[in-house]
Amino acid sequence: MPQKFLIKKISFLLFLISFISVAQHDEAKEVGHSTEVQKSSHEDSGPTVREKIKESINHHIQDSHSFTFFGDSDTNEHYGFPLPVILWDDGLQVFMSSKFHHGETVAESNGNHYKLYHSKIYKTDA
Repeated sequence: MPQKFLIKKISFLLFLISFISVAQHDEAKEVGHSTEVQKSSHEDSGPTVREKIKESINHHIQDSHSFTFFGDSDTNEHYGFPLPVILWDDGLQVFMSSKFHHGETVAESNGNHYKLYHSKIYKTDA
């Protein structure tokens, strides 16, 4: 009996976290706009560390299909994990974003094919 309660509690927390992350997505658009205005006033100088951090955060908030803990700009390696993709297309389609292999391959789920292109998912014929 305690296991059922624990499973319900964990499910509710996962739902709540996903709901909060969607709410933050809309706010990110406003932050991205203010960053663009600030960048245009400093066109002569290169981006500062603070601007690089903001750019990285905004990039990962907007339509990201993986969660990155940190990245090494020298080796271009990123450390994190893929997120689930949940689509309603001929029924519920659920799979991990790692099936896209960073946008290089077409993902297949229950006979449907999807392509990741510029952080957007498109349905394909094959």
